[in-house]
Amino acid sequence: MDLKITIPVHRFDLWRMVQKLSNTELVHRLESILEAKEKARNKKEEEFYSRRLKEVNEFLEESQREVERLTVLLEEFEKDRNKILDRLERYSFIISNQDHKQ
Repeated sequence: MDLKITIPVHRFDLWRMVQKLSNTELVHRLESILEAKEKARNKKEEEFYSRRLKEVNEFLEESQREVERLTVLLEEFEKDRNKILDRLERYSFIISNQDHKQ
């Protein structure tokens, strides 16, 4: 005895539509998970580069202050050097005059 089962075509189509729908829903869920992970990764990268940029800015500010400090020191050194050169010229003049007088 053979038993024949007949599935109406419209039910098979309905089953196939349910499968497609569940697959589509699964794809949407996976996409949303991937998007969330991508956003989290981008946020971490943004925070990292933001911190790094802040460190670089702080270094540049510190370097600028050091350049200003060294510029002031160089100006003071040049003033002192010029004073010493002036004194040496005067002493040289005095000594040369004393030599001529003798």
